[in-house]
Amino acid sequence: MAPVHWFGLVLLTAAVQANLFLLTVCRCSDSEHRLIGHLFDSGYNKVIRPVQSRGEVVNVNLQIVFAQLIAVVSTAVFAQLIAVVSTAVFAQLIAVGSTAVFSQLIAVEEREQMMKTNLWLGQDWFDYRLR
Repeated sequence: MAPVHWFGLVLLTAAVQANLFLLTVCRCSDSEHRLIGHLFDSGYNKVIRPVQSRGEVVNVNLQIVFAQLIAVVSTAVFAQLIAVVSTAVFAQLIAVGSTAVFSQLIAVEEREQMMKTNLWLGQDWFDYRLR
């Protein structure tokens, strides 16, 4: 009687399970492909505002997530520019209804500085045509 190689049997079982998993993923991909075709190939135009009538407003929610503080440089000119630009931008974001999340920010006490960061900007809105 030939010896049983358990290691080979385990690899064969894993390969069979992996192939079954790949078949499942392929079927799911076909469904997604049909859904995207149904939504976007039927005359959908991404340039048109997603409203049913001209008088409606599109509510866009913005989320800013500061991911990393890269550098803080002390400069007088950039500090004034950032103060003016950031005040205007945050005033508009608050009017739209956004949230800002700070994940890494070092306490900075100097008045005249430039802060270089990485951030994520998220936007979402409702489009009645994509139901």
